[in-house]
Amino acid sequence: MKGVGTGNLRILLREGEEPGKGPGIWTEAHNIFLQEAAEMGLVGLGLLAWLFWTIARVFLNAPSPWKSSLFAAWGGLLTCGLTESWFNDGEPVMVLLALAASAYLLETERKPGTS
Repeated sequence: MKGVGTGNLRILLREGEEPGKGPGIWTEAHNIFLQEAAEMGLVGLGLLAWLFWTIARVFLNAPSPWKSSLFAAWGGLLTCGLTESWFNDGEPVMVLLALAASAYLLETERKPGTS
């Protein structure tokens, strides 16, 4: 399956499908996984899954008091991703990267011989 390209998803709304509005176009699938599959195809979806799996592995290596908090925040972002396509939105991606960086720094901080 080949995608349509980043930012090229267009869903045509017929008149009356959205109350009080005429015909229009949605550019989001309102699901991060469907959005990635539609825009970048199976390869993009696979890369997104690989990215999420890699971040989850970093969270698994975080120290015990922080691990559950990191996974709770991660679960919140993934749950949000089931109802909103946030991967092309700056704020949620910054939160995701801050969580991943924090988990990585917590992991390296507890290892002896690392600075």
